[in-house]
Amino acid sequence: MRRAHLATWALLTAIVGAAGEAAAQSCESYSGGFAWSCSRAIPGLACTQISEPADNHTWGDNYFCASRDLGIRWSYAGPVAGMRCTAIAEPADPDTWTDNYLCVPGDSPVVFSWSYWGPIPGLQCVQWNEPADPHTWNDNYLCWSGLASLAMPPIAPPPVVATAPAPVESSCESMAGGFAWSCSRPLPGMECTQIVEPADGHTWNDNYFCAPRGTGARWSNAGPVPGMRCTQIVEPADPDTWNDNFLCLPPRSPYAFQWSYAGRLPRQQCVQWNEPADPHTWNDNFLCVTPARRGLPPPGLMIGITPPGR
Repeated sequence: MRRAHLATWALLTAIVGAAGEAAAQSCESYSGGFAWSCSRAIPGLACTQISEPADNHTWGDNYFCASRDLGIRWSYAGPVAGMRCTAIAEPADPDTWTDNYLCVPGDSPVVFSWSYWGPIPGLQCVQWNEPADPHTWNDNYLCWSGLASLAMPPIAPPPVVATAPAPVESSCESMAGGFAWSCSRPLPGMECTQIVEPADGHTWNDNYFCAPRGTGARWSNAGPVPGMRCTQIVEPADPDTWNDNFLCLPPRSPYAFQWSYAGRLPRQQCVQWNEPADPHTWNDNFLCVTPARRGLPPPGLMIGITPPGR
């Protein structure tokens, strides 16, 4: 009986832990070498707490994170002396968002720009959102330039794990060999990785590639993920920077991916990746999955692009 109780407790703990992780990730965004969370310091990253004591809409647990320590500092009471500071303002928020600054060392090559009405065209941006704050924080973005000299490694968003199984049911969902795609949601019961291209405005903010739990796939819209085995996801007909996007697996994964932008590969298990809102021929793109073979390229290298006619 005691064993049964312990097993039940372990199961409940796992469920609560998964639910907590999902809740933490629900207000997180990732772009290049930076990330935002409205609820935690993201493990493994250099995170700076973003707080405003005068604002009681849960501004005590928000963090701006980077893939390496850039000496970033936050101030809610004016610029930090001796640093180069960017004003973080939300005119619609009455809770003293007029004297808040994000600062970097004076010699930092990173130049931040702030927008409270959407991403800045031509710059890479990460969304800063606090869902509990009603004062229009859902369209605020921090953008940047000057990262080329730093070789900032991109941050891979963690997979989303839904808690209850459900069938594939949308017109833009497909499944093959235990893997699946959705252009509108993470699929319950699977480990789902968000597929996002910030430069593409054709609703590429709610697409997910889903896999068996424990697969550990990671997505990057800014080059291969260091230390992982990566496959380039490319659509030559799409002008919206689909030339530096990669889907990556742990080096010892039992799976291997192969990408085709010109139809399903013969004799392979392939999942269609379709975004109906994108007019740039996304209706013939497939990710195929095979068992990993010996002799695969080392982590960080591109594998598995199949051009037309092959």
